[in-house]
Amino acid sequence: MNTEKKALFFDVDGTLLDDAGHVPESAVDAIRAARKRGHLIFVNSGRVKPLAEYINRFIETDGLLCGCGTEILLGEKSIYTYILPPDVVEELKKDSGNCRVDMWLEGPEGIAFSPELRVRWSGEVEQNVLNQGGMAAEGFQALSKVSKFCMQGNESSDYQAMLKKYGRWFHMMDQSGGFYECVPQGHDKAKALLRTLEYCGIPLENAYAFGDSVNDLEMLRAVPHAVVMGAHAPELEYYGSFITKKLEDDGIAYAMQELGLI
Repeated sequence: MNTEKKALFFDVDGTLLDDAGHVPESAVDAIRAARKRGHLIFVNSGRVKPLAEYINRFIETDGLLCGCGTEILLGEKSIYTYILPPDVVEELKKDSGNCRVDMWLEGPEGIAFSPELRVRWSGEVEQNVLNQGGMAAEGFQALSKVSKFCMQGNESSDYQAMLKKYGRWFHMMDQSGGFYECVPQGHDKAKALLRTLEYCGIPLENAYAFGDSVNDLEMLRAVPHAVVMGAHAPELEYYGSFITKKLEDDGIAYAMQELGLI
């Protein structure tokens, strides 16, 4: 087995965390074994810091890459943070009502939801954020430190107005079902991964990425060892160097064993 230090980057939802909000025990054991061999474990998530920290209830990590690359925390040290200009944040708050979309603003202090949630699924997301400790102390109108946002709508929502106005400044990822994850241009999981590798002095050929969703695409394309979960977005089909089993079928542990990481 090759014992040279590797850097492993994991998406959270659908990759490490199941629908019930738990990490399978097999994945916990595999990650623990990898760290004992000297490999570094990073979470690379669309979740902003307060919500990404939920994963620490299950596993130990060497760093959290949060908000699709808008914040990078290595140990206790923040090496990068991006905050949207205040005028953009105020426009977003206005347009959530004008365009009739449910919106949640996300930043290093947590997540805040627009006061009127029209879509049932938005309310379920809000409850999950509350349960996992990711809710901002400030309400929607008061939250000022914002790194990214998400929007969810229905047949009455004016998506085209939002896409036209903000498409120049944000990568607006269609996650299906009227849900868009919107990340400032110049930020994604790949850039966060590369910043982290450079900071830690680890060569790219020693990087492994694990993902299942559209926002994992850049990360998976950036590394030589791209692990796609068994249940994954169709867009990822051709970008995995290794397609593992589903999360609930011990997909993380299976991939790490097959790739010689544990």
